[in-house]
Amino acid sequence: MATSVDLHSAIASYRRHLRAENLSPRTIDTYMEATGQLTQFLEERGMPTDAAAIGREHIEGFIGHLLERFKAATAANRFRGLQSFFRFLEEEGEIPKSPLARMRAPLIPEEPPRVLGGMLCPDTPAPRRNYNTPFVTTCEFRCSFLFSLDPVGGRGRTSHRPWPKVVANSHKLTNFSFANLTAVVPIRRAPTQAELVTRLHQDGSLPERYLKIITTGIGVAPEGRYRHWDNLRHLSPPGDLSVDEWWLGVKIARTTILRKLPLIDSAGDALSYAMPDQALELLHFIDQHASGEIAMPEVVTADESARRHYLVNSLMEEAIRSSQLEGASTTRPVAKEMIRTGRPPRDRSERMILNNYNALRFLREDAASRLTPALVMELHRILTEGTLDNPDGAGRLQGPNDERVAVWNAQTNEIVHAPPAATELEGRLHTLCAFANGELEVEGFLHPVVRAILLHFMLGYDHPFEDGNGRTARALFYWAMRKQGYWLAEYLSISRILREAPAQYGRSFMYTETDEGDTTYFILYQLHVIKRAMRELHDYLERKVSEVREVERLIRQSDEYNHRQLALLGNAVRSPDQRYTFSSHARSHNVSIQSARHDLLDLLQRGLLTRRRVGHKFVFAPVAGLSEQLND
Repeated sequence: MATSVDLHSAIASYRRHLRAENLSPRTIDTYMEATGQLTQFLEERGMPTDAAAIGREHIEGFIGHLLERFKAATAANRFRGLQSFFRFLEEEGEIPKSPLARMRAPLIPEEPPRVLGGMLCPDTPAPRRNYNTPFVTTCEFRCSFLFSLDPVGGRGRTSHRPWPKVVANSHKLTNFSFANLTAVVPIRRAPTQAELVTRLHQDGSLPERYLKIITTGIGVAPEGRYRHWDNLRHLSPPGDLSVDEWWLGVKIARTTILRKLPLIDSAGDALSYAMPDQALELLHFIDQHASGEIAMPEVVTADESARRHYLVNSLMEEAIRSSQLEGASTTRPVAKEMIRTGRPPRDRSERMILNNYNALRFLREDAASRLTPALVMELHRILTEGTLDNPDGAGRLQGPNDERVAVWNAQTNEIVHAPPAATELEGRLHTLCAFANGELEVEGFLHPVVRAILLHFMLGYDHPFEDGNGRTARALFYWAMRKQGYWLAEYLSISRILREAPAQYGRSFMYTETDEGDTTYFILYQLHVIKRAMRELHDYLERKVSEVREVERLIRQSDEYNHRQLALLGNAVRSPDQRYTFSSHARSHNVSIQSARHDLLDLLQRGLLTRRRVGHKFVFAPVAGLSEQLND
């Protein structure tokens, strides 16, 4: 005979479970809202409130009740909350089987989303339009980047493709948005070559002006930059050319170097890329400094423990910045303290950072050499575990019955980019993995760094997950760079630079979206970011070398200390308030607790550290006047 399980007691137990999982109060409230509404529904109708007696018919009645009063998206949200609740009871042995085991979430109707002012839904006949109409969008840092949509397909034709489902309300997309940093970025769609030729033909000046454009000698990069129409239209054209004619000359020049990719946009058109001189120069710099046997400062190459120390610091930095780029509010010192000491995260922001750190370590230590959809989904699961409003979304592509994510304008609540439909995601991910592994035929030679950047771009463009798409895309970039032998990439933090100018990051996506799928804009921006990150890394290492040498100068007999002790003393000289434990020292240098104990106790015995007990731990601190004592 089944044991009676009071629903109120079961819900209280479930709340304790969610708190123990360290979920945010908002996430817990979302789940509690679903269980609370179910309880009220059952009690008002005299239905069973014994959890073991609740059947499918009761759940179906409740969902039907919601659909009569609320949007389908709300009912689907409550369904997933109950799914998690009854799964918990089943796993705890409180009920034999979840009443939702064979149920599916309610279908959310396809509805063309409202778009930016003056734009039409894609199934509406498109009138003649002024292609100079600005597209005003808002930087939505929560989604890491922005896109601009063209209502008629962006290629000089009308597109009637069905819109994928989109999130019915924006709160899931704006939980982590930097509302105080929101900025307006107008982007104008670039006229196509066909459109510009048509205009010349309509003016009756096609032969004469076309010849003039060809003989002017316009290159692919006006004034040394691979410019988008939105930028070029503000400049003075050469000779007596109009801005439209100048842009036509640029498009003609680029046609000769653009290459098609085995990757397509939402409309099924192939994306393309070019390798202008600027890109070749940047790739040459990266090839010289990020692969092979490159001379590095001795502070990194002195021994394996030193390499591990700097690698750990680099992984922490990227984990923190990548999470902050998507909304994590935890500061760097607090985040580093959490990772080094191993304490559990206190909130969702800290959980995001710790997940990111674990994901980067996973890709370095456990990931296979071949990218597969299963590996991508496992990476996403690690990145988002314990941070999603819908826990079932971790490590899972969005499905046809899910509230399809989109990139929104945070100020107007309008859609800026509608990713491909959920029904296409599985096939697109398989294609992307094959591309990452070099299994798809490409036109000519595709540089491995460009391949890694395009992997980053496409996962962001497809937006296949409920959340964490930007973090997953950037992590896969690191995987691809390491796979191709660019080992220095492990020590770089591209997210720190991206976070400094998120609008530029967004524009690099938007330029591709608004210029016939030309990914060169995104490629060039990322190459500049990589080069800057490499230069800053070298500057950082040079500073560290000077600091370590200063400590070595102060320590008359430096051979008495190992590298880890030397690093600790250097840190202690620069930061007299710093505190150390066996665990933090072990984590900082990726060594065992036993090795960490030996290091700290030896320095304690030498009179360079003090020790006191805090709770169950010993905490070590630099002695007062450490620099003077070392000098003596």
